[in-house]
Amino acid sequence: MAFRVLFCSLVVLLVSFLDFATFAPSVAATAEVGTAFYKEAEALLNWKASLDNQNESLLSSWVGDRPCINWVGITCDDLELGVTRLNLSGFGLKGSLYNLNFSSFPNLHTLCLLQNSLYGTIPDSIGDLSKLTHLDFSLNNLSGLLKHLWTLQLLNNSLTGPIPTTIGNLTKLATLHLSYNELSGSIPASIGHLAALSALFLNGNQLSGSIPSTIGSLPMLTNLILNTNKLSGSIPASIGHLAALSTLSLTGNQLSGSIPSTIGNLSMLTYLDLRMNKLSELAYTMEINEKCDVFSFGVLALETIMGKHPGDLISSLSSSTITTCDMLLKDVLDQRLSLPINRVSREVLSIAKIAIACLHTIPQSRPTMQQVSQELSTQKPHFPNTLFTTTLGEVVDLGGSTV
Repeated sequence: MAFRVLFCSLVVLLVSFLDFATFAPSVAATAEVGTAFYKEAEALLNWKASLDNQNESLLSSWVGDRPCINWVGITCDDLELGVTRLNLSGFGLKGSLYNLNFSSFPNLHTLCLLQNSLYGTIPDSIGDLSKLTHLDFSLNNLSGLLKHLWTLQLLNNSLTGPIPTTIGNLTKLATLHLSYNELSGSIPASIGHLAALSALFLNGNQLSGSIPSTIGSLPMLTNLILNTNKLSGSIPASIGHLAALSTLSLTGNQLSGSIPSTIGNLSMLTYLDLRMNKLSELAYTMEINEKCDVFSFGVLALETIMGKHPGDLISSLSSSTITTCDMLLKDVLDQRLSLPINRVSREVLSIAKIAIACLHTIPQSRPTMQQVSQELSTQKPHFPNTLFTTTLGEVVDLGGSTV
């Protein structure tokens, strides 16, 4: 009997020990998760306290030590992982990122702070976010540049200096949006290493030098937007290798020479803008002929009286659409100036007539430079005195009959 009692006691003791052995790791794991939550909460609250506008209404839900529970802008894909997404877009936050302890968020993969009033440099400690794949700091006043992401959007900030060559190390990057900053220097050749890149927006900066030929090594690229910079040299023939490209904008640079014939290989291209450069006639006709200089004169003359590059008008005239022919000449003249009258009106009409004649789609139908010179020095008593009713179609007819 005593033996049975002793045996039963041993069984009960063994079961209790096994229960404790199972329970102990669970308690430890819970404690570890609780510690992680506390670190994340502490980091977020410290950053909140450092902001210039500590308006409680902005982040009023940030109280306690459980950021995964009803804290605005916070997402936890799994409670055990803690904070995985931080999205405070358009909250009107004002301050810096210096007091945000990034090392407290080991599982953060999305950080979106666009359209606030954040300033200062982006801390190097952001590199502690080893799981980060999506970052958007657009529409702030931040400076500095980052590494290793899939999506990098820093448009409309205060980024200065050259694009680092290490940008080529971001081999998973699909979107690079650095528009409207103050970036300078050349586009690094290493950008050709971004094999996964589908969208490249560098417009609205101060980038100079030539477009690297390595840009043709981006098989996934669909959008290439480089307009409004100071890029020079010729358009690389390698652009014709971008089989997926649908949008190409290079307007507002200092590009020269001719358009490479390889652009004809871009079967997916739906938008092409090469205006406001120093490209030759090939930019419009892809044809070399002995009257390219006359064509260039026509472009320059129209640009002078229009106050802008006439690329769109040239394209419209080439297609001879009814809408374009019915357009009034006065509507394409420089709108910043008052409409000329009398003798000046006739002279403007004469220049427009000669310029359009120089842009004839058939080179043999264009005047020679000698004919242009003679026409410019001739009085125009037969021309109308007003530009209020003269259409482009009538200007084209005048050019064909008198030059």
